[in-house]
Amino acid sequence: MNSIVSTHFNAPMPGVSHLDIALCRLGAWLDAEQDTLDRVLAQAGPWQAAGVLEALAQLHLEPESGAPELRGLLEEAQAYLEILLDILSAIPSRCALQTA
Repeated sequence: MNSIVSTHFNAPMPGVSHLDIALCRLGAWLDAEQDTLDRVLAQAGPWQAAGVLEALAQLHLEPESGAPELRGLLEEAQAYLEILLDILSAIPSRCALQTA
């Protein structure tokens, strides 16, 4: 899995907020890493890890939602990602996973 690096960026188009960009990047990362996360967590993660990934997949934002709703969704996603980070951090670094 690639390291997540905190970066500063400018919105690519006028009217596109940093929250919109953050949601887009989160969605792209989840789409790209979902299968790998599923396999790793199935081998080494506790049972609640699948629930966290499912909860992330179920997050939804209505098209007419504004910045407050978007911020709320991102905060909810952050809480799930922190749980996932705790689970992944508990996997020993020398753990021989078949998918690694």
